[in-house]
Amino acid sequence: MRRSISVQITDSLNEKDVLPEDFHLETEEIVDGLKFAPGTMDGIIIYHCGYSDLDDAAKKDLANLLHLIAQEGVEIFELEEAIEEFCKTHRAITIIDDIFEYIWLHHHELDLRMLRENAERLALELESIECVKFGMILLELFKPDDMVETIANILGRYDEFTIFSIFLLRHFENGNEKILELSKAVTGWGRIHCIKYIEPVSAKIKDWILQNGVDNNIMPAYSGLDAFHKADVREILSRDHVTKEEMKAILRIISAMLNRNTGRRNLGIGRCRRCARSSCRKKASTLLPLELSDYQIINFIDEWQEENGEDDNPKLDSLINEIFCDENVRTQIKKAAEEGKAKTLADAIGLT
Repeated sequence: MRRSISVQITDSLNEKDVLPEDFHLETEEIVDGLKFAPGTMDGIIIYHCGYSDLDDAAKKDLANLLHLIAQEGVEIFELEEAIEEFCKTHRAITIIDDIFEYIWLHHHELDLRMLRENAERLALELESIECVKFGMILLELFKPDDMVETIANILGRYDEFTIFSIFLLRHFENGNEKILELSKAVTGWGRIHCIKYIEPVSAKIKDWILQNGVDNNIMPAYSGLDAFHKADVREILSRDHVTKEEMKAILRIISAMLNRNTGRRNLGIGRCRRCARSSCRKKASTLLPLELSDYQIINFIDEWQEENGEDDNPKLDSLINEIFCDENVRTQIKKAAEEGKAKTLADAIGLT
């Protein structure tokens, strides 16, 4: 029996309205024989590849498709077939502007009531990923209401649809808070997109981004620069007192910014250097003891400096040396190495 995506998600939410880690759709997207994490293909387009403009033939096909969706009495599975055919060559994420432009220019030719009604049906009744996205895109054109919020909150809890939910939620009066709450329910590409769109309008939001902004299961680097700015890391480091938890969070953000494995350029390396210099004003004694993962990040920063010709910062070198010369720190790392947890770090600081 076919179950719509919205039903699959709703039936799988736990008591915290979060999907289990092993959740997967009954019909998953496979690209070139490969199965990717939810949201990966759209994420690659947004952060890496971009997309080409529609040619005249594709624009005509899109126009015909929009007129079909705006028809009264059209069968939902007829819409599904037509949208799936179009999206074989044009993913929904790449045609948002084209959809909006056509409807804006030709709204007098379309039955907007039916367009709204069928958009809702696409989002709620189908098991086709691109069809659901198409419906969510169309819903953004209409006044946000309780049904739109419900659709966004249900579908957005699956990383494949979070970005489209963000587009819907941002039109609500308290949309920023709704996006923040949604970000707490996702850990993959959805978290990355949420961090990009959340506005740090309060100290509470800034602190949440500081502590959680780079915590995603895709790659922290995608959110490093956003977290740096939105958590106002420079302001924190300018204070006379920085808590250990704040410094640990800052270290994670710096580590994310220094990681270039995303293939993206200009992730704020200069800001990292200035941030590291600011952190040198803090005494190592105010930071210690830290956790093993924090020492690994500090060592990563040290190695990054050396590999990138940035190892001429005596204040930073002094802080790092002070940390790794502390006997309690060395004992902690040596013990971990003996347990097989930190051999590389132990080697790096001369403990083996």
